Amino acid sequence: MIVIHSQQDESTTDDVLDWLYYFGMEQVKRVNGTNPINAKALRINNHTQHSNLFDDAESSAINAYWYRRGHLACEISEPIKLGYSGFVTYFEKEYDHLTKGISQVFKQYRNINSFEDTGTNKLTNLAVAAGVDLLIPDTLVTADVKAIKAFSAIYPRIITKAIGHNRITATIDDNSYINIAVDTAIFDQDKINALPEENNFLPAVFQEYLEKKYELRIFYFHGQVYSMAIFSQLNEATKVDFRKHDTETPNRCVPYQLPEDIEKKLGRFMQHIAMNSGSIDMVVTPSGEHVFLEVNPVGQLQWLSANCNYPIEREIAKFLLHDS
Repeated sequence: MIVIHSQQDESTTDDVLDWLYYFGMEQVKRVNGTNPINAKALRINNHTQHSNLFDDAESSAINAYWYRRGHLACEISEPIKLGYSGFVTYFEKEYDHLTKGISQVFKQYRNINSFEDTGTNKLTNLAVAAGVDLLIPDTLVTADVKAIKAFSAIYPRIITKAIGHNRITATIDDNSYINIAVDTAIFDQDKINALPEENNFLPAVFQEYLEKKYELRIFYFHGQVYSMAIFSQLNEATKVDFRKHDTETPNRCVPYQLPEDIEKKLGRFMQHIAMNSGSIDMVVTPSGEHVFLEVNPVGQLQWLSANCNYPIEREIAKFLLHDS
């Protein structure tokens, strides 16, 4: 049996499932984060490790596991929800650790990613990338105004972005909330000069602004590399960050062949961070240098597959099917 941990309406999961059914695989268990499961029986000892998420027969027949997205559903009773908020936080943290434990046990099977990959650290990854001789942007993390001004004096332009999370969820009431994007942005010199001397903000990432020939989205999958060039510099809306999509004038995206030495360095990087699959962002400078930016273990890959005619979803299905 193949276990897929995903979210409801996650379209990449749907595409892979279509391939699995096309290949004749019927024993597939999709676990969505919104569906509570029997997470009471996680057993770990010197002789066996198994998680009885389903019934005994199904659990013993698991051959492959794909962590795509999501958490285990956290069922918190109404009395606790109505009580001290700290109890809710405690329960959520406990379920978070349980998800990590189950995901670790599932690593004994043929696997693609794990829940722990979602906690990948951008700063750690930059340090690891530099350690395997990938070029990275000069990066400063600080809330110190003097340090920001000194850094901005080195480069004609700098950008700023969040350290780890690019979205803020703000609760309005019990039934509604809003998501606020924290985008990568140019930090103009006028704004830097206007900063107050006292520090009254969270530390943030500041980087040299890289002039780009084009940007790259690279999907790494168990040693295979699928690369796409994104001509983001032809559109003012996407010059700084191609993820600010222009639906009226989409960026041209084409297949791209990475230099062999860059592919090898990316392979070493992924091995160092113990991640077997992920979407990597890089830029190519006007002089032809390849500069690493970040890796997202659960990034979008359908548009890369569609634009470049790569059989990524089929290859994921074939990997999961092997010896199943």
